[in-house]
Parts: sequence; structure tokens; C-alpha cells
Amino acid sequence: MTRTASCFFALSIGIALAAACGDDDGGDGAGGAGGGGGTGGAGASGGAAGSGGDAGSGAAGTGGTGAGTGGDGGDANGGSSGSSAGTAGSSAGTAGTSSGGAGSVEEGDAGPDGSVEGDAGPDSSVAGSAGTAGTGGSGPVDSGINGDCADFATAAAAINAQTNQQIVISRVIFNTANDTAIVAFRAVDAAFNFAPTQKLCSGTTAAEDASCVDIQTLVDDGDLPTELALNTEVTVTVEDVFPEGGEIVLASNLGSEPLAFTFAYVAWGEAFTSDAPTVGGGDAWETRAVEDGFWQATERVDPDNAQNALILGGNPGDATNNGNSSLGAGFGVCTADQFF
Repeated sequence: MTRTASCFFALSIGIALAAACGDDDGGDGAGGAGGGGGTGGAGASGGAAGSGGDAGSGAAGTGGTGAGTGGDGGDANGGSSGSSAGTAGSSAGTAGTSSGGAGSVEEGDAGPDGSVEGDAGPDSSVAGSAGTAGTGGSGPVDSGINGDCADFATAAAAINAQTNQQIVISRVIFNTANDTAIVAFRAVDAAFNFAPTQKLCSGTTAAEDASCVDIQTLVDDGDLPTELALNTEVTVTVEDVFPEGGEIVLASNLGSEPLAFTFAYVAWGEAFTSDAPTVGGGDAWETRAVEDGFWQATERVDPDNAQNALILGGNPGDATNNGNSSLGAGFGVCTADQFF
């Protein structure tokens, strides 16, 4: 066979084989199916309901973020993309179902009858009665039955005590029915302390020890306070005194004690003479009061038989001497209705 014929023969055989076997380099086949889309994220659970009190509101859960990404196509010459995107999460998470109920607050029980104010006590609206003068005493008591006497408070304002005198006898009101008298003491320079050794002596025989009363006894009985406040008064009752004449003295001790001195003094009745004690060798009370600077020699308040009250500062007709605690003229003489 010639070279040309051999070549055509071989060519013919190749064509025939190709027809029989097909081209192993065939046309593009369809791509493999894409991967299924990723499943969407499940919705987040709703927040739990807040506990009672301030209700906590549960926030709604966030939905799946998006569709899943399609799978890559098959690799045979770029197969077609996946047929569809993955399905998104079906729903957002459900919000908390409800708010917690607001916590209710109850006020504590005030106890039985808590809404009722406590009882102030029996007769709470009635002012209690005044106690005895403790460290105070009181102002002049004017009961409105002073007869022709000056008002006690007005008279007290006119009192002119002596130098270094802390206390004066501001009133003497006699009760002729039983030969006693009410005596008022007034603190004029400072608070006055009633000390246990002090004595209150009175009458026509005041210098005698038997005519004196222990101040401590009067304090213990509640008749006197231990301290009389400045510009206040306290009253006590003395015995065996008469409007016709006598003396009253507040002293540091008994008349029989030669060194005893006076704090306050008054003498009345022109005919009265202050005598020295019969024992002890001391001076008369008037003499001691003069030496102490609280009285002037031979001075007397002079009530007549119809008058029963001596009021220091109650003699406004004598503008010069009224209220002078060392003079008879410093006292007003009048008739009080207190014992009539």
C-alpha cells in the first residue's frame, strides 16, 4: 500500500473510532446541584419576666440574622449555583410573656388601735395645780381683796432695798382673830438661800430663843423653798404677833448667839422697844439690824388699831421714803380684807 493510501486508511480508522467512542473531551455537562441554604438561626428566647416590685420587662429575642448562604456549585466547569437560599429563621424569639406584677407595699401595723392618738391621761386638759415654790417662789399674790392697800405688784416695784441686802420683808398682814400674821419675803438683789441654821424670830419677845422658828423646819414642811429666786416672793405664817407692836427678823442664828446677824428686819408700833436677849449676852435685834445696814434706829411702822397690813412700797404719798426697807415710812399702812 502506498504511503498516501496508508495515511488515508489510518485517517479513516481514526474517524471511525471517534464516531464509535465519542470525544472524551465532551461538551459541558450540567453543574452539580448547589448545596442547600444554611438553616436560619432560631429566634432567641424572650427575657424572663421581672420579679415583683418594679416589674422587669423581658426584651424580645432577636430573630435569626438572615438566610443561609447558598452552597457552592459543583466543580465541573462551574456547576450552577444552589437552587435557593437557605430559609431564614422562622420567627423572632417571643418576648417575655408579661411584666412581673408590681410588688405591693403594705405599711407595718401600728399595733392595736394604731390610728388612735394616745390618751393624754385623765383630765389632761386641766392645768395641774401649782407646786410649792421650789427654787423659784412667785410674784406678789394679789387676790383682789386688799381693802384700801396698794396693789401688791405695784408696791413691790417701788421697793428700795439697802446695800448688800438680798432679801426684804415685803408684807406683814395680821390676823387678829388668832394673833398670827402672814409674812412675805422677797429676794431683791440675787437669789436667796434659806440655810438650816437660819432663824425666823417674831413678836414682842423676838430676841428670846423661844420666839424663833428654825428655817430648816419651814423648808422641811414645804413652807419655804431652799432657794428663793430673784424678784420672787414666798409667804410664811408666824405666831404671837399683834398689830400694836413687835418685830420680825430673819437672822443667821438665835438671838442668844452673840455673833448672829440679820438678813431682813421690820419693827412696828411707836411704843415698841426691841430688847436684848436675856441669855447669851447678844444685842437686841434692832441694834444688829442697824449695824448690818438694814434698819435705822428707832424707826417704826405705825399702824393704828383699825389697820392690819404693812406693805413695803405701799406708801406712794411719801415719794421720798416709799419703798425704803430701812424706814417706817417705806411701808404703807392699810386695812386688808384678807382676814375680815
